[in-house]
Amino acid sequence: MKKSIYILFALVAIIFTSCLKADLEELPVFEEAEILTFDLEHRYIDKNANGVESMKFKYLTKNDLVIDSLSATITLNPTVPAPSGSFTQEIRREVSLSNIAVSVRISPAATIEPLDGAPTLGVPGDYTVPRKYRVTAADDKTSRDWTINIGALPLINSYEGTYLSTGNVTHPNPAYWEWSGFEKFYSTIDENTIQGSLADNWPGGGSWKVNITINADNTLSLAAAGDSSDTLEKIPGDENSYDPATKTFVLNYRYSGSGGFRIIRETLVLK
Repeated sequence: MKKSIYILFALVAIIFTSCLKADLEELPVFEEAEILTFDLEHRYIDKNANGVESMKFKYLTKNDLVIDSLSATITLNPTVPAPSGSFTQEIRREVSLSNIAVSVRISPAATIEPLDGAPTLGVPGDYTVPRKYRVTAADDKTSRDWTINIGALPLINSYEGTYLSTGNVTHPNPAYWEWSGFEKFYSTIDENTIQGSLADNWPGGGSWKVNITINADNTLSLAAAGDSSDTLEKIPGDENSYDPATKTFVLNYRYSGSGGFRIIRETLVLK
């Protein structure tokens, strides 16, 4: 009797399973083999006050990013973000396309693999040359070979960084003001030139800029930049100089305007 019941249950199970399979709608299989998003990150080790080390990362800025589905190419011109927190100026200088991690998002259920010696995604590798990856769709039939072209990182010279600014301005209106301990970031223009806000263009730095060129004898040449078209000239009897030992700039310059000269005296010390 028990044996007959077991056989009956088995037959019922088979019948119901067959019915379920017959009624199931066949789901579509994705045919897309696309790269949808793209990111670059620099990884570095940070040590806290107790000496405990941890892995940190910083995403690079993706200028001119183009993910072209028609040609299966990715192009961009990355830049390195300004220093902040544990991402110091010293660590910024270590950022290199020869040791950078790439991450992407691809079509649903697709897979991706490196070609021709390209680095494994998500692992720091060399992207100084074009790299190829094959994306295979979920249908396991459609595949596309994508090429990644990353433009060279801009130069970061030895003077670029955040400086503490102390100084004063003699101005026709108001007559005089001074400041101390303002943080100002100066970015690279070329190997010996940096650019930052004009000293009296406060608060917030504004769009008036000054280019500071460090000469071979550590004297300085100054030129207006950004939205400023004024001619900057050295204050008679004073010098503009750079001290490489203390990484300090001493600026003494002026420019003419309504009512008379704006006279700026400023000291910048690398933070």
